[in-house]
Amino acid sequence: MVTSTNTAPKTGRRWLFLAVWLLWFAVGFPYPAPTWQQMGVAALVATGAATLMVLAATAIGWWQHRPRRSRT
Repeated sequence: MVTSTNTAPKTGRRWLFLAVWLLWFAVGFPYPAPTWQQMGVAALVATGAATLMVLAATAIGWWQHRPRRSRT
């Protein structure tokens, strides 16, 4: 990867870590930290939602380009 900046990669990682930590602090501060079980459930829900979206997009694309019977 070629970048135009002269900064070291560690600086970018620090900024990314700081941004993620600040986002967690702003969003998740009133709530307790999630457990591994809750993270697993959230991952399963996200995977299911992504699968449904892919299936829906496939079905819509097939329906729009479905084979048509000629009337002749």
